[in-house]
Amino acid sequence: MPYRAGKYHAKEYSKKEKFRLLIIYGSLVILLFIVSEKWLFPWLREFVETIHCQELWGISGIKLLIYGLFVGLPVSLLPLGIYLSHRGLKIIHEQQFPPAGEKVFRKTKIVRGKAAILRGYAHHIVLLSIVGIAIWGYLTAAQFDLEKIDRSSCIMGNKVGG
Repeated sequence: MPYRAGKYHAKEYSKKEKFRLLIIYGSLVILLFIVSEKWLFPWLREFVETIHCQELWGISGIKLLIYGLFVGLPVSLLPLGIYLSHRGLKIIHEQQFPPAGEKVFRKTKIVRGKAAILRGYAHHIVLLSIVGIAIWGYLTAAQFDLEKIDRSSCIMGNKVGG
């Protein structure tokens, strides 16, 4: 039988747990922001200014940027899609939303039956969207003519990485 905090509502995080999670996730967001502002964005600006001259692992910089934007960004969201899809399978299997034993942040009524199964299937939309956008991005990036780039202003041997 599925875990139940109450007959109709899922178990909530305590105020102490909510505060701890806020501190942990808030710190991670602030750290990500600082790292992005201090190192990532300045490096990216510099890289983009001379992208037509750059080469990384034998691949032109423009090709890396285009495929990185059109394919890399969607693919970077795969862990989120996989997590949600796994959660959706759990919801479908238990026919209960939120899944048994999962705590919630506010008072949440437990949904069971067909409505819960529908929510479980809805969790798969994220993963399917990510995969679809990545495939579309790959096909779109492949249509760019990236070989007709004027490299006359480049200094020879301008390589990044290995």
